[in-house]
Amino acid sequence: MTKDLKWKTLLITGVILLFLIYLLPTFLGKKNPDTGEDGLLPAWWPGEKLTLGLDLQGGMHIVYNIHSEVAIEHEVNRIKENVKERFQEANIGIEKIEPHGEAGVKIVLSNGSDLSRAREIVREYYSGNDFLVRTVGSALAIDLSKAAKQYYEHQAVEQVRTNIMKRIDGLGVREPTVVTKGTHQLVVELPGVVDPEQAEKVLKEAGVLHLKLVKDYAPTREALLEKLNGKIPEGYDIYLQRDKFDRDRITGAFLLKKIPDVDGTLLSDARVGYDENGQYAVNFSLNPRGAKIFGELTSKNIGRRLAILLNDEVQSAPNIRSRIDARGQITGNFTLEEAKGLAIVLRAGALPVPIETEEQRTVGATLGHDSIERGKVAIAIGAILVVLFMLFYYRVGGIIANIALFLNLIVILGAMVMLGATLTLPGIAGIVLTIGMAVDANVIIFERIREELRIGKTLRSAVDAGYGKALSAIMDANITTLIAALVLGQYGTGPIKGFAVTLGVGIVASLFTAVVVTRLIFDILLTARKLQNLSMLSIIPADIDINFTGKKQIIVTALVSSLAIVLSIALIPQIKYGIDFAGGAEILVQFKEKVTAQEIRDSLEKLPLGESLVQTFGETQEREYAIKVGHVEGKNVEEIANTISEGFAKDFGRGNFEILKKDLVGPKAGAELRQQGILSVFFASLLILVYLAFRFDYKYSPGAIVAALHDALLPVGVMVLLGREFTLQTIAALLAIVGYSINDTIIVFDRIRENRGRLRSKPLADIVRISVNET
Repeated sequence: MTKDLKWKTLLITGVILLFLIYLLPTFLGKKNPDTGEDGLLPAWWPGEKLTLGLDLQGGMHIVYNIHSEVAIEHEVNRIKENVKERFQEANIGIEKIEPHGEAGVKIVLSNGSDLSRAREIVREYYSGNDFLVRTVGSALAIDLSKAAKQYYEHQAVEQVRTNIMKRIDGLGVREPTVVTKGTHQLVVELPGVVDPEQAEKVLKEAGVLHLKLVKDYAPTREALLEKLNGKIPEGYDIYLQRDKFDRDRITGAFLLKKIPDVDGTLLSDARVGYDENGQYAVNFSLNPRGAKIFGELTSKNIGRRLAILLNDEVQSAPNIRSRIDARGQITGNFTLEEAKGLAIVLRAGALPVPIETEEQRTVGATLGHDSIERGKVAIAIGAILVVLFMLFYYRVGGIIANIALFLNLIVILGAMVMLGATLTLPGIAGIVLTIGMAVDANVIIFERIREELRIGKTLRSAVDAGYGKALSAIMDANITTLIAALVLGQYGTGPIKGFAVTLGVGIVASLFTAVVVTRLIFDILLTARKLQNLSMLSIIPADIDINFTGKKQIIVTALVSSLAIVLSIALIPQIKYGIDFAGGAEILVQFKEKVTAQEIRDSLEKLPLGESLVQTFGETQEREYAIKVGHVEGKNVEEIANTISEGFAKDFGRGNFEILKKDLVGPKAGAELRQQGILSVFFASLLILVYLAFRFDYKYSPGAIVAALHDALLPVGVMVLLGREFTLQTIAALLAIVGYSINDTIIVFDRIRENRGRLRSKPLADIVRISVNET
């Protein structure tokens, strides 16, 4: 072995060992005294277990819309209250304060002669770049600057993110993900969460705690208004208490001040406890400042009722019997989980602005386990078929390719661990696609070697020439597929990003193993004289000469006709969008005993969910059904699933079914995802077109794009014709088809480019015919 070959061997072996070292914890585990894990590897071993997506291990994926504009409203209200207080101290009368512009107030004075003094007071408190103070006639206007509005909105989003993180810590979820998306959205992923409904409630709860003295009370709002002669005193409002089990039933109406006597910002702790009847309650403690305020309040108002409000709803209103300093209790017939959740929310603090669920996906542990098993089967079947084919067709070359294929999997998974990437179900599909691409590269190389051997070259020369001539086609084909992966990574969401990451990593890994590693093995065998010949099976004759260009009219007519027929029939019905694009909820249910789709529809008709659709999911014997409902106002996916669960329990028996998965996509998110899907196809096609124009003559590009569009539109037409839905996975599949179509086209283009230089005297039609036959 030469010195140069030794260095190559050491370097490539070192690279593969590095990926293997990072991958080993996934299979062998690491010792971790903190979590009690008892793996085979020591705690200092680099790398962690490969992170599985929610679709493989179960859990929740939630996208919240953050109404950060409310933060600006809060700041404007603070300005209004501060101005009232300052002007009152200065004896300046205010006739009225009204909104001004997008984010400001206009102060109309009772006496115009106070305008100069009022302006000085306002500018003392509201100077600088955050506020714009101006005179509007005989009034003053205070407006927030553009920079200030952006600051308050950004702060609101960050406060929500921090608050949500604190609540997740209280739930005890391991390895959660909380990241901002754009300027007004928050993406939360909770792997392995046990109680999704409780988790959603804890995360979304506003958590605003107020303590207010009761000024008046009546059983209902109407009765209280009658006591007040129909007029609510200034600075007060009516707050209601509702029955926990029947939210429509009002159990009390209280007249309370709008501004609380004590609020949740003075809280220091909140824990689960018991009330005097032995029911679960939440005991809270106040910080020193809160204790002082609360002590003075209760000592001066012994005998009066004190209302405890959560999110502006009265929870209880006990009588003050003595001075209370630092402690209080919230009662309300809580279950243990409800009390725990409320304590977590109060400890984390109130959300500064409202949030709403725009998208929610919940995968049960059962479905996650099934997905892993199916993924293993898919990879195993794909790998076994490829390995057997390569061994049968290319023999020794097939053994080398299979070694590279095994190393390819190590590199892909090891790289994902190093990058901290997540393996999703579409990601497994990406691995299967990568296996095909890696083998495709080897096939191109081996066929080139076969051609060189046919013209009488030695094995060493044939291998050198085969790798040299195949490299450009392999690089171009993989780069175009990488473009599709990058576009998916940019415009895809959730699991589709996992597909893009796996495909992108896989392309680089396949180039390394299929080109670099296999070449090294050939060099070692040839240098050691262990490989004297390279026999391969030949099914297609070497002298095959199908007149493709001569039959172009027949071929074009057949292709155009098939596409036209499919599309003309397919365009009659409306395209069916999955919930990814149309919005709505989808619940995946598995029954233990045989149940027909019609029986499920009959059961759903009894429920207050509006129009629903029932479809068989997977194989018939698995008894899985996807239930799809439109957007239900005021209900999240957990509430929809509970409604379905209660209905099915009555009709089919509570133990006869299991909810495997729950997805919810709001109308806004659905429209955005649909737009992203269109953009992903458009930009992928555009970038591939530009690349082809750069690598080949610009005249080549239209033909490649037309072929790719044909290959993509044909399955689209068939899907519409068969009534199949379009989802994010469909977009991923279409981009993969486009990538493979361009891949095959590039191999032909590469041969045409080569033959145009070699066969200059022949007409272009003959060169094209020869090139297609050779590939």
